[in-house]
Amino acid sequence: TDKMGAAELDMSQTPRGAKRAREFETQEKADVAARPRQISIVLTGGPCSGKSSIMALIRDRLSKRDMQVVTVPEYATHFFANSDGFQGEWVGTKKEEDLQHVFLNYQIMQENMFRDFAALNSKTSVLLLDRGTLDQKVFTSDVKIWEAALKRNNVTEHQLLERYDMVMHLGTCAKVGDYEWGPGSNNPGR
Repeated sequence: TDKMGAAELDMSQTPRGAKRAREFETQEKADVAARPRQISIVLTGGPCSGKSSIMALIRDRLSKRDMQVVTVPEYATHFFANSDGFQGEWVGTKKEEDLQHVFLNYQIMQENMFRDFAALNSKTSVLLLDRGTLDQKVFTSDVKIWEAALKRNNVTEHQLLERYDMVMHLGTCAKVGDYEWGPGSNNPGR
């Protein structure tokens, strides 16, 4: 049998192959340059830290600079405001683990879909996220539940953090006891 070495099969070693490799590389760079730029900013922080207020301010200011601003809503509020909410008996059980899996899966999917939507616009896009994927870690009752959600979604904390260009953690100035939650709150998901 006629065996060819790897060098003989490498088309980039021939003048014609080198030209094709350069053309491909040039086209690939042009395709990347033609795509609109996307910037992902996560706003996080405790209750009454001003996430919604800052999000509105950033959206207004960046929109005036001819950027497309896409806001990605908080995932937990979406579920809890449209259901009976979190059930206390779930804490530390398989149901809490399942809930964290649902939340993480949903947030990753939601972020991806908003990114795809933003890419349709020719402007630079800024995705403003009301909390990100890592936020839910602080709401789990045990680190094992969080680790199970990561495993079930086949992702690491490092990979989740790499999804964002900036994370802004806002501190609360609310006094203990003045925080309004539940009925009457400005956030019906509380």
